[in-house]
Amino acid sequence: MLNSKRLHYIDVLNCIAIFFVLVLHSSQLAFSGNTNYSNYITALVLQSLCIPAVYIFFMNSGATLLDYRKKYSTKTFLIKKIQKSGYSFLCMVDNILSI
Repeated sequence: MLNSKRLHYIDVLNCIAIFFVLVLHSSQLAFSGNTNYSNYITALVLQSLCIPAVYIFFMNSGATLLDYRKKYSTKTFLIKKIQKSGYSFLCMVDNILSI
C-alpha cells in the first residue's frame, strides 16, 4: 500500500462533491417559486453553494485521465469506458425512446 499511486485528495474531493450533489437534490424547494416558504432562502443559499459539485467531478475525471497512455492505448481505454458505461447508456436510450 505504500507504493500505491492512488491520489487521496481526489477521493476527498469526490466525497465532497457527492455530498454537494445530495444537498442539491434535496433542496429543490429553491425552484418552487413560492418565496413564502420558511426555508426558501436556506434552500436557495444551499443551491448556490453546492453548484460546484459538477465542476469538481469534471476536474477529477480530467485529473485521473492525464496519464492514461502510460497504462494502456487509447483503443483499450475506450473499450474499457464503453464496457463500464455502455449498458447504462443503452438503458437510458431505451427509457427515452419508450416515452
